[in-house]
Amino acid sequence: MEALDRTVPASRQLVITLLPRGTPQIAQPANLPESLLRAYSREFHNDDALTWQAIAGNKPVRAGDAAGDGKFVPGFLSPNGFAYAVAAPLESPVLPGYPGAIHLYRTKDQGPFSSDELHQLQDAARDIGSTLDAIRLPKLANDAATKLNLSSRPS
Repeated sequence: MEALDRTVPASRQLVITLLPRGTPQIAQPANLPESLLRAYSREFHNDDALTWQAIAGNKPVRAGDAAGDGKFVPGFLSPNGFAYAVAAPLESPVLPGYPGAIHLYRTKDQGPFSSDELHQLQDAARDIGSTLDAIRLPKLANDAATKLNLSSRPS
């Protein structure tokens, strides 16, 4: 995430995930202001067309370009000091098989995200996905090996 901030600067980065409950929820960062977390989980997760469009289209989407994101910008971004947002899909940010998206938010002073930055964000999201897969793969293999080595209890 720190490397992403050097290539596509933003005021705030969030990782949104679709866990088994089926609605988007914030997974990262841990130091997120409580006001942002509450607002998102209370109401705006229902109106997060930005995440859904990024996942469905498998490409980055700017707020304002996502169909149905009308309430998200004035209701969630603006009150928290942000004017621009972009989301890129993440294959499995928390659990395998459950997609998500990385959100980047900017203030009005920072300006909108350029097309070049969207491409850089897409590349970074793919790198994040590959890194997470590389971390998970040995653990999954170890878990499978452990299950195979379990002996049954005598009856």
